[in-house]
Amino acid sequence: MDWFAHVLNFVQELGIIGILLVMIVENLGIPFPTEVGFIVAQGLILKGTIDYFDAVLIITAGHIIGSVIAYYIGFAGGHGLNKRFRHNEKWQITKERVTLWYTRWGNITIFATRNFGYVRPWSSLVAGFAKMPFGPFLLWTAIGSFVFSFVSLTITKYLVVIWQNYPSLHILISIIMGLLFFGLVGAELGKKVYEKFHRQK
Repeated sequence: MDWFAHVLNFVQELGIIGILLVMIVENLGIPFPTEVGFIVAQGLILKGTIDYFDAVLIITAGHIIGSVIAYYIGFAGGHGLNKRFRHNEKWQITKERVTLWYTRWGNITIFATRNFGYVRPWSSLVAGFAKMPFGPFLLWTAIGSFVFSFVSLTITKYLVVIWQNYPSLHILISIIMGLLFFGLVGAELGKKVYEKFHRQK
């Protein structure tokens, strides 16, 4: 966990700019521990540097900025982007699922992908690659990012308190944080285990 502590300290030194950068980087298709940004945001709230609503807006802004940049990279990259990531399992899974979900449920898919940690880092690249209309993409990205930011910041608030007061629960809290930010990974693992068990049965 030393690397996590180093990242956390670095983001803390940057403050608001650090929070923005964390969210932008993750939404550029680079899986990153976004919980760092939420923890730092909680620290700034406790210090009185920013209030709760401002923290949600800052985090949401980072998500939107990163998503828009990724969207245009995907839009402009086209064939080259698909060729570059043709052997990347995460890219292929995200591309197939987001495309399928968009075909079935339309723009609500953009909102939904903001709340799944496994596909969120890649979803905007895929949206651009699939040439989804930018207007609906921006609208639903903003709404989905705001909901995700508000809920995640609220959960982080209580997890930080529990972390500080109950050291014996550190492992459980780490699992919860992992499920919160990368929940779909757990869902996929559970699905594979179930399918394997079902086949054996």
